[in-house]
This record gives sequence, structure tokens and C-alpha cells, in this order.
Amino acid sequence: MKRLTFLLLLAFCFSLSAEAQIEGHLSKMKWLQGSWRGMAGNAPFYEGWRFLNDSTLVNFAIEINGTDTLIRESGVLMMRNKEITLRNGKVQWKGTRLTGNELVLKNDSLPYSNTIIWLCTRDDHWFTILQHPKSTVYYDIVRDPLLDQKLETYLSQRQKNKAD
Repeated sequence: MKRLTFLLLLAFCFSLSAEAQIEGHLSKMKWLQGSWRGMAGNAPFYEGWRFLNDSTLVNFAIEINGTDTLIRESGVLMMRNKEITLRNGKVQWKGTRLTGNELVLKNDSLPYSNTIIWLCTRDDHWFTILQHPKSTVYYDIVRDPLLDQKLETYLSQRQKNKAD
């Protein structure tokens, strides 16, 4: 059933116009705030997203190694002057579509992940589709509330360290 839903969402996404359709505010991405678990092959990966303000979402990479959890800031999703950008290090994608459950980002100059599509479902899942020049990769990402506690502890400690 999940696969059928995913394929229907994918077909819908590819049927959309390529024109930029960025309307409204980044608040449409409120579903992204939280902590998430996905699988890359047989290996799990974890990430978190938090609003810094009404126009900036910060991405955190979460690594779990035994009983240790390492968290680091990994990227940022920003909306400025009706333009959305996703930055991860020196790499940047530009938003071309934003709705209440979808974000499409593009950078045709990259040899990888020219298009990133995020599709939110109603059951605390979201799909990531990475379109490479010669292949496409799909991820089903699930909310992980236990990681929220670890991320909140990390953010509180970081804020305390800044205040000291």
C-alpha cells in the first residue's frame, strides 16, 4: 500500500509544470519540523529540522553510534523575497514549487541530486526523491519522536553554551 501511495505521489509530482510556483510562506513546511529516520540501503540515517524563525528551517545530521548520539548542524532551508533555497555546505538548490505537502528544489549544475522532491504524507512519513542525471533514489522517512528529546537537549545545551 505504501508503495502504491508513493508511486501515485511520484506520478503527480512529475505531472506538474516546471514553472516556479512559490507562494505563501515557509510555514507550509511546518510538517518538516521534528526528528526523522530513513534507510539508505541497509543503513539507517537520522536527521532533525527546527525553525530558527518564520523564514528559516535548520537541518541537523544525527549520528547514533552505540549509546552515543552526535548532532551537528548540516544545512538550512530559507525563504527570502519569495525565493526558497536549500543550502548544504557550499551546495545550494533553488525551490521551484512549494505547497502544503510538497517542496521541489533544483540545481541543474550538479553531477548529483539535480532535483530534490519532498512529499509529506498524512501518517508521519515523507518521501524524498533525489533525481540524479542517470538515476533516481527514493527514501521513505519516518518521524522518530525519541530523537526529538536528544535534539532538544542538544539545542538547549548549545543555547546555554552561547549564553556563558
